[in-house]
This record gives sequence, C-alpha cells and structure tokens, in this order.
Amino acid sequence: MTRPAVAWLSRANLRSNFLRARALTGGRPVYVVVKADGYGHGLLEVARTLLDSGAEAFAVACLEEAIVLRDAGITEPVLLLEGHANQPELAEALALRLQLVVHCEEQLADLGTLTETYPARIWLKCDSGMGRLGFLPGEVPRAWAELQGLAPLEAGLMMHFATADDPGHPAAVQQCLVSGELRQSLGVDLVSLCNSAALLRALDDRDVPRVGLMLYGASPVLHADAADVGLTPVATFESELIAVRDLPAGATVGYGQTWVAPRSTRLGIVAAGYGDGYPRHAGSGTPTLVRGQRAPLIGRVSMDMLAVDLTDIEGCERGERVELWGANLPVEEVARAANTIPYTLMCGLSSRVRRVWCD
Repeated sequence: MTRPAVAWLSRANLRSNFLRARALTGGRPVYVVVKADGYGHGLLEVARTLLDSGAEAFAVACLEEAIVLRDAGITEPVLLLEGHANQPELAEALALRLQLVVHCEEQLADLGTLTETYPARIWLKCDSGMGRLGFLPGEVPRAWAELQGLAPLEAGLMMHFATADDPGHPAAVQQCLVSGELRQSLGVDLVSLCNSAALLRALDDRDVPRVGLMLYGASPVLHADAADVGLTPVATFESELIAVRDLPAGATVGYGQTWVAPRSTRLGIVAAGYGDGYPRHAGSGTPTLVRGQRAPLIGRVSMDMLAVDLTDIEGCERGERVELWGANLPVEEVARAANTIPYTLMCGLSSRVRRVWCD
C-alpha cells in the first residue's frame, strides 16, 4: 500500500514567485536560495524550474549542495553562503568555480595562500547586527583592504538582516545605515544585503538580494500570509483519512489522553504524523481542511497519524483527502498554531512524503 501523504508541487507557482522577486529588484540580478533541498521541495527540480524561468545565480549553504548542482550540469554561478570549512574544501570549491563568502580570519588567511586560481567572486561578510557570522563593522576596512590585495579578485560586501521580517523593529534600519556607511567609505559597488523580507519591504534598492522563502510561496513577513504579499504556495501537503469513528462524550484521544471529547464526536484519523514532518508540538485546534472545511486537530500528533474532529463536516468517509497546509490552508497559519515558522514545516517534510510536481 502506498502511503497517502504527498506534497503536490507547482512549477507555475514557483515561477510566479520568482518573477515577483525579479520585478521587485527593478531588473537587478538575484541569488535564488536553494539550500536545504530547495527548502524541502527538491533541490534539482527547483533549480531547473528557476533556470527555465530566468534565474541567473544560485545560493547554497554547503559544498555538498553545490556539488549536486554542478553534477547535474548546472554551470551558472553558485554562491557558498557559509564559505569554505578548510583548505581541502577551498580547493574543491575553486575547482567547481564557486563564489565564496568570507566571514572569519581563517578563511581570509586561506585565500592569502592562493597564487594562481581564485574564486569567481568573494563576498566579505560584515556582522552589522545579526551576531552570527562576519567581521564587525570596525574590522571590515582592514579585511576589505586584504581582499583588495588579492588579484585578480572580484569582491563584494555582504550582510544579513536580523529583523527584516518585523516591520516594527528598528534594527533593520540601523543595519541599512551600517551598510550605507561602509559602502561609501570603502567605495564598494557590489553589495548583498536583502533577504526575502527585506526585498518585499524595499529596505535597499541597490543591492543584489538573496531570495529564499518567498520563492516557495510563504510570507517572510510576520503576521502576514503569502497572499497578503502577492505570493502563491508552491507546496500543498496532503494525506487522507484512514479511519472515521464515532466517540461518545468523555472519550479521550491520543497519547497522554490530553484531549477529552466535550460531546459525541465524529473522529477522523489522518495518515500523517511527525514521521512525515508534521510538527508533533501542534496542539489541539490546529487547522486542517477536509472537504474544504476546517477540521481541527485533536490530541497529540503521533509518528504516523493525527486525529481531527469531523463532527461539523457532513458525509466524511474513509479515504477522504485532507489538506495539512498549502493552496487552501496557509502554511503560515499552521505554523502560528504550532508555535513555529513556515521554514520548519517546509524543510521538515520527511523523505517518505512523496513529492509530485503537478504541472
């Protein structure tokens, strides 16, 4: 028996979201971020669809992801967002003609040992407020000067927003100021600052953005769903009812017996659980869709199953399809109900969920 849990994936929607990103740049190039297996959608299918849509450059987190693209014959620029880990990895990145991020002294020193082959492009990363990777603003001029001493080398300045998703937070504006000051003092023309949220908010209209979440049709802005920001979900995660039962008032459901039926209840069991990537910590009341109507989750999510309340939906039977998030049920809404973010739901779908590109 084939497990009914499936992610239906739309090339048309992926293409539409990419073209929206390109429209927001006013024609400037963008890096399309395909790390984490294309945010759980499938690295190569995503990359090929974006190539067909006009994508010019890719960004990945690690060397292994870049190798998959190169082995598939993709010759376009690929940016290694975390840079190289050691000298052997640097050598392999150079052989693959990858663009690199340099965020620490060790990486900078490795580049200083090169005499013949250089990366296609280097991005010097500044920690302007994210507090994760990069040189502090006061350290950037010296590091930038070292990079400029390595020829032939095309270099740019990169930063990462910490709060671009929150329009009410002042830190993003402060990070823009740091970027502007360094850009002017160093005479830097090539800058990459914006992620998806920053691009949608037009926080910088001169940089080369790195676009990730918005490509996949989820909102990168807090308290907004995809439709609110002109995006369309690429993935719809579905399964089906494998049992429909009637329970009396007072019956309990699931591990720990945390849910008690307040009335006679029509119970549906869905073939999806945390083994498929559905969040275990999603609580009772988290929405699903059955026959286009809300069927709230009840009880704890199991590894292979979850339970929903079908009492107010007429005619539900075994075999009925259940939408867990996607085209008709925003992934952002499910994420909020589960006290998480859309990224974790998308990236968390396990390998036993079939991916089916449906157009």
